[in-house]
This record gives sequence, C-alpha cells and structure tokens, in this order.
Amino acid sequence: MAFVDPQTIINITGIDASAYEDDELSDFISFAQKEVLSKIQKKELREPVLYLDNTRQNKIDGSNTTFYLSKWKGNYLGDLDMDGDIDTDDVKVYSISSDGAETELSVSSVDYEKMSFTLSSAPSDVDLFITYKYCPFDLVTPDPQVAQVTAYLAASYVSVTDGSDDSFRIGNVSFGGNNRGIKGNKYYQKYEELMTSLIEDATGGAIWGESLVKI
Repeated sequence: MAFVDPQTIINITGIDASAYEDDELSDFISFAQKEVLSKIQKKELREPVLYLDNTRQNKIDGSNTTFYLSKWKGNYLGDLDMDGDIDTDDVKVYSISSDGAETELSVSSVDYEKMSFTLSSAPSDVDLFITYKYCPFDLVTPDPQVAQVTAYLAASYVSVTDGSDDSFRIGNVSFGGNNRGIKGNKYYQKYEELMTSLIEDATGGAIWGESLVKI
C-alpha cells in the first residue's frame, strides 16, 4: 500500500527517469510514508473492550466474535506495524482471565472503515484489551491529501541525493550531497505547508479534535 508511485516523484522533481531504479524511488517513498504516518496516526495502548452503544455492544459472551474500537467515530483503523498494509497484524488483542492469565488472541479479519475486528473464536469470562492505531484519513485508498504530502516529502529526499563524497546510504538509497540545501529544502518546505493544511482541513487545526459525524 504505497501512497504514491515512482512516476509521481519523477513528475514532481523532473529528474531523469533513468537516474534511479523503481526500487530506489520506492525506498524513498517508503521512508516518507513512515514519517507521514508517525504524524497523522495516534496509538491506543491496551484499550479495554467496553460497551459503546446499541450498535457496538461488544458483548463478551462466548458467541460474539466482532468488536468495535472506541475511536471509531470519524476515524479509520491505522497501520500499527507501519508495513504499508492495514490488516490483522494491526490489531493486537489480549484476554485476561479471572486468575490473571494473559493470552494474545487470533484476529481473523479487520474492517478499517468500521473500526472493527473479528476474532477467530468467541471469548467468554475474560476481559479484553486492544492495542491499535487510528487516523482521521483513509490510508487504504489512500486519501489524496495524504498521498500529496507523502509525495513532496519523498521528492525532498530524492532532491538531496547526488552521490557526492559527503553523501551516505540507507540500504539502496543515498542521502546527502552538495545539493542538499536547494531543491531538497524547497520540496521539504512544501511538504510542511501541505502537512499543516492537511491537519487544519481535517479537524480545524487540532488533528485529534472530536468529529461531528453522527450515525
């Protein structure tokens, strides 16, 4: 689930398409995406499973297997493990029995839009706790604004690489060089402007403000 493709970075920067392999540009995108995710997601650590409303009762009764996360209103399920996919690895569920024994339960599926998950078997006589991340932006489609922010951050990375003696490498990607303060800064400043706008447009300036969406 890459937010942008290598051609987008080529279009923004105007670099010679033959100067980088697609996997090199994909590395830039991956680094940028992780930074963006670190700014637009929030983590819930060991949230207790409780009754939320008549639709989201979260019964722990030995027959119910689907549970809803408390931050469902106005949010989407986030990328907990930062691997670029929203899947069962992004919800960690723990049961604690009356004797204090703790077990990690198997998650069979997630619904990132409904902010729910389904367990492989129905728990009973236990307390449940969930660790996950949530986000006010769709990361699966992804939201066009999120893609744009990621693209300009990745473009800033590309624009500071020229292979000169003071550059350094992370995997297949070289950072640094004599052009660091010119194009790289220009695209990074654009990224910062877009990130500020993204947050303001979504929540009026506070990324974790309460949503007005009602069901």
